Amino acid sequence: MDFDTIINRVNTGSNKWAITDQPEHRDVIAMTTADMDFATPKFVRDNLLPTTPILGYSEASQAYFDSIISWQKKYHHLTLTPEQIIPLTGVLPGLSFALRTITKSNDNVLIFDPVYAPFSSAIRNAGRHILNFDLTIDSQDQYYIDFDQLEHVLATQRVPLMILCNPQNPSGHLWTKSDLTKLVDLAKRYNTFIISDEIHEDLVFQPAAFTSLLEIPETDGIGLVISAATKTFNMPGGKNAYMFVKDEYLANQINTLIEAEFANGISTIGFNATTAALSKGEQWHAELIDYLRDNRDTAYKMFTASNIEPMLPQSTYLMWLDFTKTGLSDVVIDEKLINDAKVQLNLGSQYGENGSHWFRLNFATPKQQLVPAIERIITAFA
Repeated sequence: MDFDTIINRVNTGSNKWAITDQPEHRDVIAMTTADMDFATPKFVRDNLLPTTPILGYSEASQAYFDSIISWQKKYHHLTLTPEQIIPLTGVLPGLSFALRTITKSNDNVLIFDPVYAPFSSAIRNAGRHILNFDLTIDSQDQYYIDFDQLEHVLATQRVPLMILCNPQNPSGHLWTKSDLTKLVDLAKRYNTFIISDEIHEDLVFQPAAFTSLLEIPETDGIGLVISAATKTFNMPGGKNAYMFVKDEYLANQINTLIEAEFANGISTIGFNATTAALSKGEQWHAELIDYLRDNRDTAYKMFTASNIEPMLPQSTYLMWLDFTKTGLSDVVIDEKLINDAKVQLNLGSQYGENGSHWFRLNFATPKQQLVPAIERIITAFA
């Protein structure tokens, strides 16, 4: 597979590379939005259109469900039926439908800060109240949940819902089976539901291991999972994701809301992209992980020799960088990155107050583009 060819994304309508559409920033390397600078696999691109020359309305095929069921069984030890899979246009629409089904107006919804920014938007837009729970960094420079403090929050406030990001975005940290077991125990004790966003589940670097929320015993009635093949196979433009709901009554409720808002019409291209990716992508996926691991290790080694402190991602293609030692404000750091280093990163403050002075770097790019970009960042802040 070719992960080394640099693909010019300037003036292509790419959200990630939009900054380069501005003449004064034409030479900026964009390392922001979580899509990869590698070509979407040919076996996906060759299977986007329907088998007839008519791009008409379509429904999820048996092959679509079979591809998801087989992949989840092989890689994540989940046993699913088609009835437990709800097709979606994306993870965020699914999150919105689920949280509006599970909670009521003005309910508290707890998220772990820092985390993917649209979680807050989904909660706020639904008329719910955001409870930010700060993650803590341990002696291994990884995030952890202070479960004693979490229990205090759950015991003193009514929290009908927690939203988990696993693998964690922006840091790439993985929540262990032990973490998830403790979380499930608390959820049961305090009548709290858990939504787990697992879209990065296939981008894991050994010896770290991913555990799905639904692998934990007795989670059928207190948890659901939302995921997609789009991050793994670099096809977010295909607009397809899926929700795993093992509680039949809840699945019916969510489906009813989706249908009421006319959101059950999934793109034919999305169905076909997912089916092709999960049924033909095993080798491509393995080679991708090898390439991303090498990029991760290269980036981590380079940053550890600088005054920018990286958190080693156990998964994803995202690296969380601590700029505290520069002594600069987030605004100044962002300006220096773009104007001096000629690199654009995501501001950590977008992921919550706990992300202040951090920036997120996307290392899913050809190595000959990655290394110069990091060198420019390190030089600009030396």
